[in-house]
Amino acid sequence: PIALASDGTDIYFTTALGGVRRHRLSDGAVLEVLAPAPGGSGSAFPARTGLAFDAAGTLYVVDRNLSGSGGVIRRTAGGTVTAFADPAFSGVFGIASDGTTLFLSNEDDGNVVRVSDPAGAFVIADDFATGAIAPRGIARRGTEIVVSDAEGSLLVADASDGGALTPLVAPGAYSYIADGLAANAAGDLFLAQPRSSAVRRLASGETVARIEAAGVRLAFGSSRIGATWYLSTMGLGLFSDSGPGFSASAPDGAILEISPDGSSRVLARGTLPIGLVAS
Repeated sequence: PIALASDGTDIYFTTALGGVRRHRLSDGAVLEVLAPAPGGSGSAFPARTGLAFDAAGTLYVVDRNLSGSGGVIRRTAGGTVTAFADPAFSGVFGIASDGTTLFLSNEDDGNVVRVSDPAGAFVIADDFATGAIAPRGIARRGTEIVVSDAEGSLLVADASDGGALTPLVAPGAYSYIADGLAANAAGDLFLAQPRSSAVRRLASGETVARIEAAGVRLAFGSSRIGATWYLSTMGLGLFSDSGPGFSASAPDGAILEISPDGSSRVLARGTLPIGLVAS
């Protein structure tokens, strides 16, 4: 998966064909939220690569093929869908929300796009933060925006003022490349890394990211509800209570639920998730 997200109750994910689905945790039902993106199955890469929720429960979906250039689809909790296409969205990949503002990583331009008032006027600031090289993973951490770029750097900028992205830690020989990036309330960063088949944690105040889970083939993203983590995978799933690595395997196209004690279970099979978001 490329992204995962939650509204605090359920899990939302994008499929390999670009559809968006909801996995209802109360009964395991899988419901279609958005139909697959036109041409999604024939694209070199799935069109919908990012999911995020705001404080009102509105879902925002990055669609790299929207109107031929890229954009964001907004779906309210009541089911109203609105699409926003703009040249500023050409090349966007990841998306993060602080509840009232959206931040998007632009893989083509190396910048961060900010959307103010996404539930209303949808005010776009194109080069809000600049200086990354092909960033994908993006997260809001406290007062900062954090991105992971193709050089293996973790870069930060002030979430209010933007400006130049500066190194959080020195480039680590590609060890900080992450397609999925998440932060917890303590300021720890979690990096989902398809290239190294691992999930790493960079604890707040530290400069070395430690392996949280190994053997997660093509782990693109993660999300959390309370203390429980969810991973969308297109390969093997990890995590066990017997050390730093994973021992539980999952088939291609699975969603894994990781409990606080490290135990795991396959939540859904055959979903081919590309992104995930919890509601």
